[in-house]
Amino acid sequence: MSRIYGRDIGVPVAQNPAGLRGIQLIVNMLIIHMGMNMPAFHQTLPMMLNLTLDAAMPVYRELFARYDLTEQQWRILRVLWTTDYIRSADLSDRTLLPKPSLVGILDRLEAKVLVQRVRSTTDRRNVTIATTAKGRALAQEVLPQANAIHEHIQALVSPSEWTAIETGLRALTEKMQGMTLADVAAPRDTGTPRDTDTPREGYQNA
Repeated sequence: MSRIYGRDIGVPVAQNPAGLRGIQLIVNMLIIHMGMNMPAFHQTLPMMLNLTLDAAMPVYRELFARYDLTEQQWRILRVLWTTDYIRSADLSDRTLLPKPSLVGILDRLEAKVLVQRVRSTTDRRNVTIATTAKGRALAQEVLPQANAIHEHIQALVSPSEWTAIETGLRALTEKMQGMTLADVAAPRDTGTPRDTDTPREGYQNA
């Protein structure tokens, strides 16, 4: 196998006619060029989001630990503090916590007397979640501290930068909903513009 810049070209050069050898070298150079244009690992979207989250979460975790709360428990309480009685399915959607995991987390919050499950008097199958008096008292103490953290982080950038962050993340999230590998691999220049603003079947535009 012949090699160029440490890469196998794929076909022995000795067996190639001169013309094919030249084409082969050009193809190899294009492969190298395309690889060089790939974003660095730390510049990919998942890594940028993870880096930002890793930078922001320690101060929040310090606050959660002060009140013996996990991040998942905090998510649930944060929703319940602004919502009177919510179904488990809706709570799962709001907190991005899978329903099977949600059951155990609610059990632990219930054991701490911070939340309660309320069954309907007309339909016993209808169960909603609400905070207890202790849970509401906790909100009065912890929410001002959480808001102070948020305001401190927001003040690290200019108002226009913060607006751009919110707008950009919201737009990306909406555009990526329902995205599959087939969408990424689809030809990009077929002569027919793709309507990226029209939801596909089964896709709900947020």
